[in-house]
Amino acid sequence: MSLLRSGPPLYLVLLLLTGCGADPAANPHIDFSDYHVLPDDALATDGAEVVSRADGKALDLSDGRQDADDGMVAEDLPTICKPGIASCKTGKVVQCNDAGTGFEVLDNCDDDNKCTEDGCADAICTHEEVSGSCCQPPCDIGHLCISNECICAANCMGKECGDDGCGGSCGECTGEAGCSLTGKCKCQPVCDGLECGDDGCGGSCGTCLAPGFCQDGACQCTPQCEGKACGDDGCGGSCGACPALHKCEAGVCTFSCSICPTLDGCTSAPFGQHVYYFCVAGKSFESSRNRCTDNQAHLATVGTAEENAFLAAGIQGASSWIGYYQEWYTWEWRWVTGESKSFDKWADGQPDNGGFWPPDEDCTELRPDGFWNDLECNDNRPYICEFEPPQ
Repeated sequence: MSLLRSGPPLYLVLLLLTGCGADPAANPHIDFSDYHVLPDDALATDGAEVVSRADGKALDLSDGRQDADDGMVAEDLPTICKPGIASCKTGKVVQCNDAGTGFEVLDNCDDDNKCTEDGCADAICTHEEVSGSCCQPPCDIGHLCISNECICAANCMGKECGDDGCGGSCGECTGEAGCSLTGKCKCQPVCDGLECGDDGCGGSCGTCLAPGFCQDGACQCTPQCEGKACGDDGCGGSCGACPALHKCEAGVCTFSCSICPTLDGCTSAPFGQHVYYFCVAGKSFESSRNRCTDNQAHLATVGTAEENAFLAAGIQGASSWIGYYQEWYTWEWRWVTGESKSFDKWADGQPDNGGFWPPDEDCTELRPDGFWNDLECNDNRPYICEFEPPQ
């Protein structure tokens, strides 16, 4: 290894370093601050030691040659450092080599800590903290470096409540106010269990559809059924249901039967589950019966007083055939449908067969007063057909 120096001649420096015969052991730490290691490309190829002259020129003394300027030869140079002795040089710990002609770095004193200044004193590395605050590694976002420690920085800028980001609080809201996500104290609406009305913050928990109204946080409704027999009451309910063979139109039940027959010259009206046709053109009992059956109906049968009253009102003053007759060979009264008799309403003294014998009045007419009368079947009378829609 080579040494380069500047300043006084090398022999004078060596005398100063050795202390004019003083014991080197008394001062084991030698200051090499005036020397530095030459780069590798400055060394002679044959391993010769290169030192600097006073004028800065390099002198190769490895082969004992004399310098032309000052007559110095290699054998005249003393050892420049004591082998094995450590000291400081350019902030590093160095040690003299075994030949005493140079030194090597033992420790560059770098602790890889940006928060310290590295140096060397008395052959020992030193690491002084830098002035101010320094944290290594750097602090995370939201933290500050204070006294070389990362401290969480509370953030309450623009906030009046809520978390400060460090486990603390930016403040508490008073009264009914609650803390919003943006850290502002705001009124918290209270609508639990309410479907309408005030939310306590000047807003609403909901509105009721007309004609409904809000009462105690619940929507109430008064049914609107005046003048209506059927249809929606405005509150989710109904004003009534229409009977069979009717439909609701604008709150009124109107007759509706898509499968019912149409009999020309007859007016129709429903009663119960059946439809009755009041036909005014006079026909014999048999002709009337055939007209009804040709249209999927039959001469009307009567099973209750209510039905009888309905039919009597429908004939509008004209006695009409109904389907009750007497078999000539049994002299028994029966319905054209074969159904059993459950009701009759003969007028006083009827049936009387017209006062003749054998019986001649075998068919029945319904009079406007609701009573029945037997009559000769060939007489022409209006008639009532009855249609029974399939169930």
